[in-house]
Amino acid sequence: MSDWISPANKAAAIATVNSIASLSGFVGPFMIGYIKDKTGSYAMGTLPMILLALIGAAAVFIANARRSSRKLVAISTPAE
Repeated sequence: MSDWISPANKAAAIATVNSIASLSGFVGPFMIGYIKDKTGSYAMGTLPMILLALIGAAAVFIANARRSSRKLVAISTPAE
């Protein structure tokens, strides 16, 4: 993460990640309990978490691929 964010914005980025993690620590168990109460199944409660984890993993891979392709373009461009 430190390569993606400028030094001036690192504190804000860390605070944002921490805030999202704290919020998900509350919302996740609440959501699983609510879905379990409505459906009677823990499996249905874990599906949203699985989908969000897959979306997050895909976002990381896409961001990394874009970053890597920019580095390749910068390396392959001849300096004047």
